[in-house]
Amino acid sequence: LRAARPDAILVLILPPNWAELERRLRHRGTDTDAAIKRRLAAAAAEVRDAADYDLVIVNDHLGEALETVREILAGGAPPARGRQVLDELLGSKAAGVKL
Repeated sequence: LRAARPDAILVLILPPNWAELERRLRHRGTDTDAAIKRRLAAAAAEVRDAADYDLVIVNDHLGEALETVREILAGGAPPARGRQVLDELLGSKAAGVKL
């Protein structure tokens, strides 16, 4: 994406924690266990590659996350909390969180 659109601002949207991400995926009832495991693994890879993103947003409340996206599009800065949650997710993964 960066090669095609070097001016793009890449945004990583995170769950508040791993348990909530898994709960959301299971609550939807649309994926098999195998698909959920693949999606959790993909999410872990995205978190590991977070340095590739310009901004990080935590989606702990959909309305607030959407408002943050709107603020970013309008030229505002995202809340610093995104990097804190990213550090926590990376720490959890490093500590052996089962995905």
